Amino acid sequence: MRILEEDEFNVSLNFVGNDLEPEEITRILGRKPTSFVRKGMKHTIGKRELGPATYGSWSLETESSTKEIEETLIQMFSQLNGDLTAWEHLTKKYKGDLFCGVYLAWFGHGFTMTPRLHRMLADRNLEITFDIYPEFDFEDAYGIAENKNANQTELDNA
Repeated sequence: MRILEEDEFNVSLNFVGNDLEPEEITRILGRKPTSFVRKGMKHTIGKRELGPATYGSWSLETESSTKEIEETLIQMFSQLNGDLTAWEHLTKKYKGDLFCGVYLAWFGHGFTMTPRLHRMLADRNLEITFDIYPEFDFEDAYGIAENKNANQTELDNA
């Protein structure tokens, strides 16, 4: 297992809908997606081929980063169309959200979202989801596996 030295995360802006037209979202936001699928298209996840998509999707993903989540989100929004009526059009027509995968290097801490970021999300009618993964290797750091072996040996000798 790779042990993280710093927290890492990645972010994706996603739109989904039955009649989703990826070109429309690209035109309105001014950025090409990192991935998209039209309803009915065959699509893949990794190397696994799936059947026809039951809905369309458009996603813009960031690379993994050790910067603050808020800094990355604000940077992402600065590269997209800032016209809030365009965002309103998109989020009325499609379901839009932000996904953040958070990989913690250590447990017992978190991160903060300022009112500025809350306002940016609310103005664009976006919800945000966080999936938080502890990447801290407890066995290595605390010798848990070693202690288990020692305890097992003690039981075996009893």
